[in-house]
Order: sequence, then structure tokens, then C-alpha cells
Amino acid sequence: MKIHLKLPQQLYDEITKHLRKPHPVALERVGFVACAGGEAPDGTVLLARSFHPVRDEDYEADELVGARISSRAIQSALALSYGAPQSMLFVHEHGHRGSPRPSRVDLICWRELLPNFWHVRPELPHGGLILSHDNAMGLIWVPHQTSVFPISKFTIVGRHLRRWSEGKYA
Repeated sequence: MKIHLKLPQQLYDEITKHLRKPHPVALERVGFVACAGGEAPDGTVLLARSFHPVRDEDYEADELVGARISSRAIQSALALSYGAPQSMLFVHEHGHRGSPRPSRVDLICWRELLPNFWHVRPELPHGGLILSHDNAMGLIWVPHQTSVFPISKFTIVGRHLRRWSEGKYA
């Protein structure tokens, strides 16, 4: 199954601007991207609609991870998905150029966090997204599928259309 993520340039800029701001407790910032979705002939297309940053007060101090968020932050994202049918992508940035790779912590976090979204929107795909300065990667959990699927194509739609494809990650 192929997954195509499309982000408007303005939304991409909003996300990256927020993720690059320093935080007094966390080593990195995180947030949620709400997406509309639809089936395509060869897979799924996710259209990013809005960005919901985790509020400063919802980060918890933890030296073992770049960002630990409170249950209140997760409940807020779940409420957004429940309130309107939208897929949610948990997003953060790796501050380098080139293709980002999920860390062991990223994969564990996604496996623990993302099934919660199926309790409120079981019919929709949900996933994790990592941005770098010039690329991205993501994994998507799709309803009724036992496999996790990489986002295979990214498109940033704006004044200058940018596209890139990503390899598989386990």
C-alpha cells in the first residue's frame, strides 16, 4: 500500500517554525498534524489540514527522551480527532539535512501512542512523522491492516511544488 502525504507550504512553514523553537524543559518540540484522507487507486492520500502544537505546559521533564508529553496533551489530540473525522500524525523534527530515520524511542512511542487514536477514529489511518531540514519520513497504521506502511511520497504544495519519496522503514 502506498501512502501519499500532501502539505500546504504555509502549514509546513508553521510546523517547522514551531518545532525549531527552543523549549525550557524538552530537548525538542512535538505536535499533531490533522489530516483529511481518502483512498487512491494505489493506496491512501492524506491531506494535511492543520497543526496542533503541544502546549508548553504539557511537556514533562525527562532526560531519557527528547520530549515527553502529558496525558492532557494526548487527550487534546484525541478530542480533535473525535470532534471531526481526521487522521492524526504525531510530528517532530530531527535537526539535520537528508532523510531522517526513526530512533528506537520514536518507534516505541508511536507503537504506544497511535493505537489510542483508533479508539476515537477506528476507520482512519494514524501515524508518526519526522521532518528534517529538507526531507521527511513517516509510518502509518492503517485500519484492518496488520502491517505498518511508510509514507512513500511527500508533496509540499505552494508557490513552488516540492516532492520527494522515502524508502521503507521498519
